[in-house]
Amino acid sequence: MHFAATLPGRSLPEVLKMCTSKGVDASLEVSGPQMGSTIWLKSGQIVFAQSSGTLALTEALTQLGLVPDEILMELRQDGGGAFEDIIVSRNLVKPAVITYIRAFQTADTIYQILEWDRAGYEVREGSEATPLRFVHPEFLPMQYDWLAEVEQCGAEWGTIRQKVGSARAILKRGPNPEPETLTPQEKKLLDLVDGKRPLREIVLWSGMNFFAAHKVMTSMLDRMLVSPLDGERPGGKPRNMKSIQELMHNVVRLPSARSALLVDRQGKMIAESSSTEESATVSAEMASIFALTVTDFEQHLQVEEQAHKIEQILVEHKMGNKTILAVTPRVILAVEVDRDCDWGLLRLETSRTLKALHNHLGE
Repeated sequence: MHFAATLPGRSLPEVLKMCTSKGVDASLEVSGPQMGSTIWLKSGQIVFAQSSGTLALTEALTQLGLVPDEILMELRQDGGGAFEDIIVSRNLVKPAVITYIRAFQTADTIYQILEWDRAGYEVREGSEATPLRFVHPEFLPMQYDWLAEVEQCGAEWGTIRQKVGSARAILKRGPNPEPETLTPQEKKLLDLVDGKRPLREIVLWSGMNFFAAHKVMTSMLDRMLVSPLDGERPGGKPRNMKSIQELMHNVVRLPSARSALLVDRQGKMIAESSSTEESATVSAEMASIFALTVTDFEQHLQVEEQAHKIEQILVEHKMGNKTILAVTPRVILAVEVDRDCDWGLLRLETSRTLKALHNHLGE
């Protein structure tokens, strides 16, 4: 049987279903925007997948620190399936570890394909199939139902990848302190975040299911327990600064409003607007203070970013002026007003503004 088509990348489950229904022993060649991948099938079930962007077995063993570099250099000369035989026969690596790495490689390849907007598929059988030369069947995750995982998790993967960024993204501990209660999976991943390891290595070290590890990491990013090394959210849409600035200008047009600024969770200024030059100077100096003001408060804030949950704090100054802090898990909108401000109107308008800002903050 031969099958070739150009279909949206997220239709990979459709192609896999076709292979399952026919029970093929074949290689599924997938061509994407920048690279090609191969998925090997036995009786219609995925047994292994790999692409040029997949972590190699030797690289995985090096990252895990299981085999010294000098021994790996020696073993590389043997190549093919003998590589696995040698490291097992020398008791360097247990077969279960190889099976885990092969599952990691397969998942990494499959989820890469799901990220492509369009992909070409060709099923090759018999002598035309790409041979799987270097893997012994007993070391493959033969019993795992990859199709079921793709069907269940594939639609969610785009959102997860957009938030966590590329496999090379470096993560560090976020501004929020580690809570007292963490799930074992969260604790395992958080302990691996050191500002040096890339995301792919963290997932590899975790020993967790590939998709599950990324989903947990996404949750911790949303809760600011971890953050990208450069302080920006990895991947996704950039901030729409023009729209953000327009919304900020609208805030300071409110009666009695003096200034407004938008601050990230670390106190870094995102945007500001003021009714007077003096107010702008004062507001800029207050940026980090506002972030510190809500630190304790945010420790108890239940993160519901998808529902755009907003909490408000009122700060009253000695001179009679007031500042309202509208707080979300990602940003703080601070608006300084005169003492005679209509407090009810201000609360309503800051809430509306922050909801509108959410769509322009990027990912």
